[in-house]
Amino acid sequence: MGTKVNGGNKPAYINYLITNLQCHANLIYIFKMFYFLAYVQEIGRGGRDGSPCTAMMYWAPADVSSNVPHMTQAMRDYVKSTECRRKFLIDHFGGPKADNDPDPRHCCDICSGSEEDSSDGEATTKYPACNKKVIQIIDCFLTQYFDTENTKIASPYPASISLLSPSLRKEISEAYTRFMSVENLMEKYPNLASEHCHNIVAIINSYVSSLN
Repeated sequence: MGTKVNGGNKPAYINYLITNLQCHANLIYIFKMFYFLAYVQEIGRGGRDGSPCTAMMYWAPADVSSNVPHMTQAMRDYVKSTECRRKFLIDHFGGPKADNDPDPRHCCDICSGSEEDSSDGEATTKYPACNKKVIQIIDCFLTQYFDTENTKIASPYPASISLLSPSLRKEISEAYTRFMSVENLMEKYPNLASEHCHNIVAIINSYVSSLN
C-alpha cells in the first residue's frame, strides 16, 4: 500500500495496490481538481502498468459551485454529469465510440448503479457476499475517508460532530453488502449527513464492483 499526498490545493491521492485479492489500483481524490485535463491525466496514472484501476472523487455541491475560482466548466460538468462518464470523456475529447460497450459494472459509478440504486433489487445480486478480506479492505478505505472528513472539523472530538466514528466504520464495513445503496444507509443511520452517505456508498460500490 502506497500513499502520496500533495499540499495546498493540489490533488491528494492514496494509491492502494491490493495483492492478496488481485492487482488493482485505486486513486482517491480528496482535494479539488480545477482542470478537467489535469484530472484525466492524474487518473491515468493508476492504469500505467496495465492493471485495472478505480478512480474515486469525493465532492460536495459547494466544491463545484460557479463561484469557485479557477475551476473549468468542463470539470464542473463532469462531476455533476448524470450520463455515462466514459461517454462524457469520449465526447469531450472527440474520441471515436468504442465498438463494444464495457460491462456496466466496470464502466463508471453511474453505469454500475453506484449513484442510484436499482428499484427492481437486481443490483444487490451482482455483488459478492461479505467476506473477511473484503471487509478489511473496505474498512481501510473508510478509515482514510473518515479521517479526511474529521480533519476538516475544528474540534478536539470531530467524530462527535460528523458522526464518522470508528464504531460506525466497523459496523458498515462488516455489513457492507447491506449498505450498497444510499437509501439503506440513510435508513439505518438517519443522522448521517447526506454527503457522507453518498460518499460511503460510492466507496463500497466502487471496490466491490472491481472484484467482478
